[in-house]
Amino acid sequence: MRDASVGFQCPTCVAEGRRTTRQARTAYGGVRATRTGVVSLGLIAVNVAVWVLILASGGNSSRLVDILALRPKGLCELGRSAFAVSQAQCSASHGTWLPGVSDGAWWQPVTSMFAHVEVLHIGFNMLMLWVLGQQLEPVLGRVRYLGLYLLSGLVGSAAVYLFTPEFVPSLGRPGPSSDSWPRCS
Repeated sequence: MRDASVGFQCPTCVAEGRRTTRQARTAYGGVRATRTGVVSLGLIAVNVAVWVLILASGGNSSRLVDILALRPKGLCELGRSAFAVSQAQCSASHGTWLPGVSDGAWWQPVTSMFAHVEVLHIGFNMLMLWVLGQQLEPVLGRVRYLGLYLLSGLVGSAAVYLFTPEFVPSLGRPGPSSDSWPRCS
């Protein structure tokens, strides 16, 4: 027999009650998780792993930053100078092509969400992700919380794409000023 609020119940009756009773849901329809913070820890692990890869490959000057950062329009890097030319002209002059979203770098709106360079930037972002994630994940459920995280990141990427000068890379780190990159006419 098992203790219950109304006396004792047999284990068979308790098992039958579990099968026939609907599973508890969150206020927004998500399934209540037995372990909270799993998605938050996973997102933190991905962010930190990308940050470590960027730091290990050169930090601000890493080629990973050029690939992962959100750049509205591509440009050609030739030595320490950058030029607003086509990819074919860049290849002909033996430059390094830095792709942009408008040139087919479709991954950048997603990858820029996970890329960080500065210690304080990733530190505060991960602290807030942990603090807010511990509150939102149990309320929304794991799938909805992950969806909210990704949707928020894509909306932020869209805003960066619209309002950032066309050749300036963005991943939340201090980038070059808009005057240092040439503009296409």
